[in-house]
Amino acid sequence: MCCSHYKRFLKTRPPGAAKPRDKTADTDTTNPGRISLADFLAALAAAVPPLRGARCRGHAELFDATIVGRRGHHAETQQARAAAVSVCAACPALDACRGWLDQLPTDARPLGVVAGRVITSRRVTA
Repeated sequence: MCCSHYKRFLKTRPPGAAKPRDKTADTDTTNPGRISLADFLAALAAAVPPLRGARCRGHAELFDATIVGRRGHHAETQQARAAAVSVCAACPALDACRGWLDQLPTDARPLGVVAGRVITSRRVTA
């Protein structure tokens, strides 16, 4: 359906014709492909190791800037990576963080600077 036909369809549709969203879909346990938001957040929290004294806490903008994504900002990305690696070098949780990173499958590793390493395209470089 092209744009003009879709707009005409929306204008001629009777009020309340849209099917309301099923509120039980978020907690449906019969569908194994869906999990509730609470279960998802609990699994996410369980996957992150307890890194006591981690120096990266509170510096998300620095570590986010280490991920290549914007064209023409290579120098800024390199500066952010150098700063993030220096933060990691002085971190008391570095060994625990590296252990966590090493146990992750390659395709599940986060991009950017993690555990003092620069991760690009799901490959680790030292």
